[in-house]
Amino acid sequence: MRILKIFNNNALLVEDDDHHEKFVMGKGIGFKKKPGESVDGTMIQKVFSFQKKSVRDSLLEIYEQLPSEEIDLISDLIKEAETEFHQTYFVSLYVSLADHIHYAITRTREGIEIKNPLTWEVRKFYAKEFALSRKYVQKINQVLDVKLHEDEAAAIALHFVNARQENSLYRNTYEITHLIDDILKIVRLYYHIDYDEDSLSFQRFVTHLHYLGQRILNGNASNQIEDQFLFKQVQRKYPHASQCVEKITYYLRQSRSVTLDTDEIAYLTLHIQRLFDEIEEKKS
Repeated sequence: MRILKIFNNNALLVEDDDHHEKFVMGKGIGFKKKPGESVDGTMIQKVFSFQKKSVRDSLLEIYEQLPSEEIDLISDLIKEAETEFHQTYFVSLYVSLADHIHYAITRTREGIEIKNPLTWEVRKFYAKEFALSRKYVQKINQVLDVKLHEDEAAAIALHFVNARQENSLYRNTYEITHLIDDILKIVRLYYHIDYDEDSLSFQRFVTHLHYLGQRILNGNASNQIEDQFLFKQVQRKYPHASQCVEKITYYLRQSRSVTLDTDEIAYLTLHIQRLFDEIEEKKS
């Protein structure tokens, strides 16, 4: 195998003898190595192939941003979960979990704290994943000197749930798909934009809309505890995205008699702002 890219001492993008790209991990596998050099096969502990180009592109996009200590920590968390749940995870989890944790750390350091509207459901229905993820939040805070809110445990737990049983939360597929399509149309028309459906921001947004759609169909779209400070902070910082979300909330009230709480509105606003920022960045 030939090294294409070095993420840190323990994670590499390589090319095998058949010119197929792979993601490999192993302690010290990239130490004092350079792109173009061969990999010591005896040091490889994990090797992943890319079944989809979008997964490969997402991995490169997110791992190029990650500090070395985040890469190693995420690998350790997944390794522990594999032992705990007797499960082998695919490369998509390394991408999605890294992306979520990195973004959570970034917005926490920016003073933006989000209460996860799924925390109660995750704690109840996925108790083992939630309990382990609470430990992970504490470990992340300790190792990376950050103060993630305990609610992040629910989001982290869902990554392991989805990796174990894909689409486990995506019942009522037709109804949810229709709702997602309508919301995407609202955002597209408001901003006059075309989506890059392979982008990380678009995938994050659609994933969140899946969860929102499931809660709406189950009658659990509203939270009992609302963070007015976060809501006002997000509205003030992102006025255009907030106006776009007002159109979404109007649509949900008229079409489904659903009223979103301020936490959900703030969360949608942040997703839409990230989506718009990414599109604008690619234009420049």
